[in-house]
Amino acid sequence: MKLFLLALITFISQAAPARAASINIVCPQNVRVEATSGVTAPWTATPQVQNVFTTRLMDLGGRQTLACVYRFYGGEYIVWRDRDPVYPNCQAVEGGFYCTP
Repeated sequence: MKLFLLALITFISQAAPARAASINIVCPQNVRVEATSGVTAPWTATPQVQNVFTTRLMDLGGRQTLACVYRFYGGEYIVWRDRDPVYPNCQAVEGGFYCTP
């Protein structure tokens, strides 16, 4: 009986397709922006460093993207990436995204 159950469990585990686990995608931290052109002496550009303000799922040019939103100079600055094809089902969460197959 034990041998039969072991064989049955082995068969079921091999027959079931392997599923990828979920992943957490974290937005970049300490993002720095500054003017890099058009500033000549005696002018000085003051850089700003921020952590992510919020996250969004965005449609950019017909592509579904993961967007990390930062606040710089009184406006929004977006750093984005395409969704991972293995983990296309994503939710925006604090500081990043929770994605599943």
